[in-house]
Amino acid sequence: MRILQVSIVLMGWVINAYSQDYVDVTINYDKTEIVSAYRPGVTHTQNSLDAWKNSQAVSDAKVLLQNSVVFQNQHIMGWGTMNPWPDSSVINPAAWNWASLDARINLIRETNGTPVITLCGCPTWMHTPSLNGTTEWGASLEKAPTVPHFDDFAHLCAEVARRYPDVRYYQVWNELKGFWNTSLNRWRYEDYTAMYNLVYDSLKNVNPSIKVGGPYPVVSTYSVQKSFTSNLGGVYGFYDKRPLDVIQYWLAHKKGADFLCVDGKLRNKDDIANCNSFKSADKFTDILSWLKQQLVSENFSEIWWSEWYASPGPAEPQDNNAFNNAVMASALIKTIKGGSSVVLVWQPEGDNAGLSFPTGIWTSTVNAGGGKPTPYYYTSKILKDNFSAGVTIVSSDANSDNISVLASADKVMLVNQAGSSINARLNKNTIVALLPWEVKLVDAPPPLSAVEPGIKIYYSDNDRTLYVKNLQGDRGEIRYSIVNEAGGVVKNGQDTVLTDYSIKLGSLYQGIYIYRITYDDQAFSNKFVVIR
Repeated sequence: MRILQVSIVLMGWVINAYSQDYVDVTINYDKTEIVSAYRPGVTHTQNSLDAWKNSQAVSDAKVLLQNSVVFQNQHIMGWGTMNPWPDSSVINPAAWNWASLDARINLIRETNGTPVITLCGCPTWMHTPSLNGTTEWGASLEKAPTVPHFDDFAHLCAEVARRYPDVRYYQVWNELKGFWNTSLNRWRYEDYTAMYNLVYDSLKNVNPSIKVGGPYPVVSTYSVQKSFTSNLGGVYGFYDKRPLDVIQYWLAHKKGADFLCVDGKLRNKDDIANCNSFKSADKFTDILSWLKQQLVSENFSEIWWSEWYASPGPAEPQDNNAFNNAVMASALIKTIKGGSSVVLVWQPEGDNAGLSFPTGIWTSTVNAGGGKPTPYYYTSKILKDNFSAGVTIVSSDANSDNISVLASADKVMLVNQAGSSINARLNKNTIVALLPWEVKLVDAPPPLSAVEPGIKIYYSDNDRTLYVKNLQGDRGEIRYSIVNEAGGVVKNGQDTVLTDYSIKLGSLYQGIYIYRITYDDQAFSNKFVVIR
């Protein structure tokens, strides 16, 4: 005998009884979209968890950092660290200025992060020899070593690797700073690649297991076609061809590589938005598809985002952490589905409100009471814990642009892209209420095909009756109950029937009622009927 159990739960909502106030989300567990390669990360900058800040705030933020990311990146000079080799006449590396970089690497170790070092900037004397022994900051961080000093920079990089033997990931330079050729209106990718190859060899000579990546260009877009844009694009705009040329040249002429890294932003470089930020995130999908095509003949496949920004457009809410979080979460879904391996979010420490680029992981740790989680902390932790490398991402779709979805066999992350509340119905059997711009993790619902394998359930407006039909042709035990919003049972019953059974709902007030069905050891939760 099969057992059929029906529970009808009176919801404590005030809802228009004549509307279907939900968005249908379909999850197909039989169709794999991608096996996730994603590992979240951050890049520490000038504002981070340094010893001079409030000790309790720093301690609290360290927990958040450890819980929400895998990779932690630090530059060797600038962005929170001092010039490691200010005087070229000091030959012994032990006498170089390592204190600030030591502190950042120790922070990463203390919080169980996987350390990454970005080999940028360079000591001032490598681009302006007359200033040997001094350090220029500000715009000088945008200067690259001159060609005669490429060997010196490679030597510095090797000494960094020797000092931190547990660091196995290195990015060579940052955004091609100092490699622009104004007269040619393009990047000096030949010079960058020559420097990269020297650095690559120097690192591999220290330890062959070190992972090295480049070229770290900004893959930017413009709202309209220009003389220097490519045909790669969409409704959001078109990709600049010049950084794509950098990538193709580097791939063709590099000594070797273990990953490819790029830098990208949601907003167009001309700051003109052709669509909202949620749709603009298609640009991450498009560039990842292009990058994977370039890697077809390579012996590596990892694509890193050295910097990844998902800031709202100029006409959208500004300085709103809830909106920022929804934009970041939705864009990350597309970034993950596109096949990204590592995503490094710039400056995880926000201001007192948590705002950063656009939102950090924790609030400022300068004063007492800081170091608190932002909405994005929870998003990053959800993705780290449930959708990171090795997790199979299954097919998911919503019948509205107001919701984006990321699903595995176990969990579903939903993002409300609207400024109003939404009820999402998953596989026509599980309803999830979402607040404006909310990001929520829920258990994966039963498969759509399992909703009515042995039963058929339908509601008749005419007689306010819920009909349950047993399609198996043998006797089944039906149990049902109605529970009010206080949790009290106001109506229940059970029976054993051969085929059809009906539950009269005429005594209920108008509203939406949720019923739960357990049949043949399968539970189908949170389907609803509308009592008019």
